Order: sequence, then structure tokens, then C-alpha cells
Amino acid sequence: MDLNIAGAPAATRAPRMGITVAWVGVGVSGVLMAVLHSQPFPSPYSQTISTYGVGPSSQLYMWALVALGVGSLAFLAGMVRWEAPYSPLAWTCVGIWSGGLLMAGVLPMDTTSTERTPFGMLHNFAAVAAFLGLPVAGIALGKRYRGHPEFGGYARLSTRLGVFGFVMLAAFGVSFFGMMEPALIDWFPGPNPVGITERLLVLGEVALLVVIMKWSSEITRAVRAT
Repeated sequence: MDLNIAGAPAATRAPRMGITVAWVGVGVSGVLMAVLHSQPFPSPYSQTISTYGVGPSSQLYMWALVALGVGSLAFLAGMVRWEAPYSPLAWTCVGIWSGGLLMAGVLPMDTTSTERTPFGMLHNFAAVAAFLGLPVAGIALGKRYRGHPEFGGYARLSTRLGVFGFVMLAAFGVSFFGMMEPALIDWFPGPNPVGITERLLVLGEVALLVVIMKWSSEITRAVRAT
């Protein structure tokens, strides 16, 4: 099989453990998020996911973020150790995503929208960094392998999900700041859509992570077969 992938370490053992831990992390995070969303409060349309981080559901919320962050970090560590043929920019951005999730999970968030604390601000900045990092990684990977005969489909999907992530991050940003400055969303009919925009953003980015992981699994299998 001709991979036509410059730098692929054909003689190196594929990082199966890192990818396995990553899948477990994504699965655990998904289950915990499903449990959180089975509750009648908060409104998934007009209240953010981080609302779960205040009150009796705070531990589930924290572990959902930590599980996803640990899984992403395990994937990153395994692929970097294997010297996978991706650009340094892509790996750096996956690292930003992983670290941002872990910080957002362990740092206490602000309990109100009017009182800001240092930890609460770091929580917000970490989440934004994570949401920015993964789309950049997806677009960088997509650009590099768009014309590849075997992995071009993954590359195109990665690019589209990366663009979707940026679009939804912008929509969420407008909605989020609209909670503090209602004039920003006076044009929008109905309640502030901050909750639904954030959930679409998260779903899009987790889908992008899954695509990158599946893509990486296919590359490791192909390299082992050469």
C-alpha cells in the first residue's frame, strides 16, 4: 500500500494504547453529558452547559470535561511518541484543546454573570482556547492531506468540521456577550440562543476529534501493513 505520507515511521509500533484511552475518554464524557442533559434544568436552548458546573451536578460536569481532556491528551501523547506524520501546528492545537479542557474542568467557574473571579476567568479563557485550538488542528490536517488518494475524505471532513467550529464559536461568542450587553442580540427574535449555540459548538468539535482519531487509527493500520 502506497501511503504517500512523508515522514510516516513505518518501523515504529502504532500507539494503540493512546488511541484506546482516547476512545474511552470520549465515551465516558459522552455518557456523563447525556446524564446531565437528562435533567429538566437548565434549558438547553438559553442556558450554557457550564450551568451544570454550579450546584449538585458540578462533579459530573467536572468529570465529563476531565475525561474528554485526558482522552485527548492520551491520544496526543501516543501519536507524538509514534512521530505521526502530522504538522507541528496540528499537534500544538490538539494540545491546546486537551489542556484547555482539563483546566476548564478543574478550575471553579463563576456562579453569576456579574461577579468575576480570577479562577472563573481562567475557566472561561481555557474553554475558549480549547474551542479555538481544535478547529485550527482540523483545518491544518485537512489542508495537508486534502489530495491524498486514501485519506482525502477524512481531510475534507476535517476541514468542514473545523470551519463549522469557527462559525459556531462566533455565534456562541455573540450570544454569550449578549447576556451582558443585550443590545448585541436585540435583533434576534426570542430568548438568547447561548445554550443551543454552545451545544452545537461542542458537538461539532467532539465530532472533529472523533474524525481525527478515526483517521489516525486508519493511518497507523496502513503503516503497519507496509
